[in-house]
Amino acid sequence: MRFDSYADAGVLTAVKLLNALGPADSSSLTSLAKILAIDPPSVARLRKGDEAGFVILARALGKVFEDL
Repeated sequence: MRFDSYADAGVLTAVKLLNALGPADSSSLTSLAKILAIDPPSVARLRKGDEAGFVILARALGKVFEDL
């Protein structure tokens, strides 16, 4: 298996988001910055107010992974 496309990078990023932000007591802007480091412009635009949306996304991704 080769992980070299944008789709593969998206899957890996989704897993990282889920692992970092999926647990009910987890949230961290620092974790998000590390996950998004592959795209410096995204890190530059990241704000504290974005954190809640990423937590919601991570938990929704968790439901998708549970169904796989």
